[in-house]
Amino acid sequence: MVGVDLDRIRENYRLGAAPSEQEGDEDRRIIAALAHPASKLRFTYAEDSAELQRVIETGDIAAWRTFLHPEQRRYAEQDLRGSFRVTGGSGTGKSVILVHRARNLANRHPGARILLTTFNSVLARVLRSNLETLAPGITIAERLGEPGIHVASVDSLAVAVVENSGMLQTASENVLGHSRFRTDRPRWKGTEVWRRTLARVSHGLPEHLTAESFLESEYVNVVLARRLRRFEDYATVDRRGRGVRLSRRDKKDLWKVFAEHRDFCMNLGRYTFPEVAAVATEVLQCDAEAQVPAVADHVLVDEGQDLHAVHWRFLRCLADEGPNDLFIAEDPHQRVYSEGITLAHHNVTIKGRSRRLTLNYRTTAQNLDFALRFLAEATFHDLEGAVEADAGYRSSRLGPQPELLPEEGVESVLGRVASTVESWLSTSTSAISVAVLTRKHGAGKRIRSHLHSHGIAVDEVAEPSGAKPSVSVLTMHGAKGHEFTHVILVGIDPENPLGSASTSTAAEAVSADERRREQALLYVAATRARDQLVIIWDRTNRDRLG
Repeated sequence: MVGVDLDRIRENYRLGAAPSEQEGDEDRRIIAALAHPASKLRFTYAEDSAELQRVIETGDIAAWRTFLHPEQRRYAEQDLRGSFRVTGGSGTGKSVILVHRARNLANRHPGARILLTTFNSVLARVLRSNLETLAPGITIAERLGEPGIHVASVDSLAVAVVENSGMLQTASENVLGHSRFRTDRPRWKGTEVWRRTLARVSHGLPEHLTAESFLESEYVNVVLARRLRRFEDYATVDRRGRGVRLSRRDKKDLWKVFAEHRDFCMNLGRYTFPEVAAVATEVLQCDAEAQVPAVADHVLVDEGQDLHAVHWRFLRCLADEGPNDLFIAEDPHQRVYSEGITLAHHNVTIKGRSRRLTLNYRTTAQNLDFALRFLAEATFHDLEGAVEADAGYRSSRLGPQPELLPEEGVESVLGRVASTVESWLSTSTSAISVAVLTRKHGAGKRIRSHLHSHGIAVDEVAEPSGAKPSVSVLTMHGAKGHEFTHVILVGIDPENPLGSASTSTAAEAVSADERRREQALLYVAATRARDQLVIIWDRTNRDRLG
């Protein structure tokens, strides 16, 4: 463990400390000899834990997702005085910690209302599946506010709050400046609404300030997060950390766009998910002022790096501040959706209560080293505003080197993808899961069609349980949070990985953030592979498939 502080090693493995009574009880039910974390560590590395060995040899993805290494164990079990944050690279077990921690809190506090949440519904289903694998029979709360563990995306939680509130009109007025907020119509997705809004507004904004990604980010992380309803408020608001300077004239024109957006949504009765979350936050704050009890006792958050400012203000309102209130897992290097924010700016106080995991026990050392190349020359900040290092990560597993297979022409790429998949499926003696990852949906559609023509069954959605050997064809964004034994990345030139990235003409600060997110996406994609990673691309660069 070169480069790791000696006190941190002692803390991680509780060397010199006796196991608690609770730990001893649990361990005796498993194997008495492994009661102490240091013993577990010695067993894992010197003799190779029977459970870990079984998982490696059989490719049991479900078991892999619930294996808890001693370095992570304390964070799943310890009582905390307040909010806490654990950070670490892909495969370091952050999600596993959350699932174990939810189970442990439920066992220690029967009747507690525990929320296990993440940034989208797909990953929420994965968390629930993992929880049910770990603890069959655990009380799953199907509705927000019920005793047990409720698993849902953050946006789903916000929808539940507004749909069950008697304070909706007041909250809408406080956030949006009108009381006509509705919940019975579909929500706008992503940035689709901004193009329509811009077409209806006369403005003098430079091109980089009309990018849909910038408008969405500014509206969500400044206007909604700060509950701004008038231009005068926006003109003087603290925009620290935004990275893009705005003149008063810029702000005036931007406010025209935001005001038109609000009128547009109000007239159609349709709103964006961040607007729902903002109104839900105000509902919870109104409830708190009326001394209505909070809807949860403990909130556990996965993939925290991809949540925006309104999400964090909403999450902070779900449970009262106190012991074990908010537990956050994040990896700044996997931030592919939101812009970087600092929790302290949005009412979430960690005060240094955070730890960094460095042991990757899922991805092989060879695949991890390759994935880390995508992060070169980029700086990532964590949720406390500190620079997140990409050094110090290590893997407990070895495997083959990633294969780099350049082809000439799209048909050759498609043929190589099919032959690689066929070879894996025909020669493997154990259960495997295969994924083919692309940047764009169109490329994925073409690959699915080609695999079908070769008689290869393909799933368009990753199987949460990993119960069957299948081939999933996904975008790199869609693969986030999933893992597979064998992965093919299509259309990524290792010598020029960002070559087909966004060609945005945004300002330098915006472009730098887009570049970081693209680097993070490639890192995420490469670390989806547990055992075998193959990169196939068209080196002629004609009609690139990827």
